[in-house]
Amino acid sequence: MKTYRNPLRGFTLFLPNGWREPSLFQRLLSFGKYRHQQEQPEFLGPFNSRLKFSIHSIYPVPEISEQQGNLQRLAESYGNRVIYLGRIRVNGRDHATIIFQAPGLSETKLYSLIFGSTEYLITAKGRYEEIDSIVKSFHP
Repeated sequence: MKTYRNPLRGFTLFLPNGWREPSLFQRLLSFGKYRHQQEQPEFLGPFNSRLKFSIHSIYPVPEISEQQGNLQRLAESYGNRVIYLGRIRVNGRDHATIIFQAPGLSETKLYSLIFGSTEYLITAKGRYEEIDSIVKSFHP
């Protein structure tokens, strides 16, 4: 287990063995996909697992049920099928989650962690039990 610290965005989380940041080579060849690792971090895990952050301000801050509805509308607006709306407890608070499937693709889980007026939107693919434990280790 290793600790990831993001000084630019001011958070930490714990990554199990086998998880890593994209390599410099991947960042150079990705045409910007991994270029801003400190701004919008991404992590790669075993068995093609992936965890990607999109961090931005959110105002007004929605209640959790409202945010679940927001995530559902977002997923459906792209033609995705919503499989499950849920919650996850992170740093003493409940946060909205959703599992959806894009046509012809594998399932994706989205986590909406809101602290203050900042939303940490995390897109994940892979073993949800392991990814949930990573997300639960998030500390702003």
